[in-house]
Amino acid sequence: MRHRATLALLFAFALAGFGATRLQAQPRPGTSAQETDDEVKVNTYKKFVENREPNPAVAYQAAKYYMGRYGKEDDQYTRYLKQWIAFYEDDERARKLAAEKADREQRLLDAITQKRFADAYSQARQVLNDDATNVKVLIPLGYSAVIATTESKNENFNAEAAGYARRAIQLIESGKAPDSWSPFKNKEDVLASLSYAIGFYLHKTSPDEAIASLIRAAHIDSDRKTAPSTYYYLALAYQSGPYKKLSADYSARFAKATILSSKQRRANGWRGSRIFTSSDTRIPPPD
Repeated sequence: MRHRATLALLFAFALAGFGATRLQAQPRPGTSAQETDDEVKVNTYKKFVENREPNPAVAYQAAKYYMGRYGKEDDQYTRYLKQWIAFYEDDERARKLAAEKADREQRLLDAITQKRFADAYSQARQVLNDDATNVKVLIPLGYSAVIATTESKNENFNAEAAGYARRAIQLIESGKAPDSWSPFKNKEDVLASLSYAIGFYLHKTSPDEAIASLIRAAHIDSDRKTAPSTYYYLALAYQSGPYKKLSADYSARFAKATILSSKQRRANGWRGSRIFTSSDTRIPPPD
């Protein structure tokens, strides 16, 4: 009788915390007590109840042991433990996945901090598969190829980084933000730097987009507004884009006429020299 009362009391304690757990939406089982003289049964369930909140891993082991030994009994205790075990295992899987995602993210960020850019960009796809809107990762991925190019003359990541920079700008402008803007000063500094980065990456291959991005960087209230490099790459983009097109168009349309005009000038100059020379021979020398 003592074990019957003890087991029923323990079950009541377990149910008391039921409302604060994911199981609160489940039907409340009956409270009829189970009569038993099995001290192992009572002590195992007691171990589960005592550890369910402070130490769920210990409670889980107790619950598994209980179900392994008494799982064939279809009563309120086994039904409750069966549900609790299922939710615990779901939570553990979610926790493990979250920990793995956090580890992948940190390894990528560490690679960027240590300037191991090839390593960082090789990890980018998997990290962004975990969360495509992770601006904490997209911001450094969007800017780091600037450092790789300027410090190591490595332009291999520029095209990929430009895509990350565009995506980061879109997300930030839609309201997404990292936990911290560091190492940049603030949101404006990030937007200006990413716009500058796009112009930096594309001033040779896509000068029109580069011009738009560099002008945008120059308009944002940040250090990029007065940085000489902003206007240097803007000039290069104009040279690679509009100027080159206008120059080619001018050459195609007027080069032939220019060549003819030049030949005519040379011919006229030659005839003029002939005339002057012949006439000069007929003029008597001064007294």
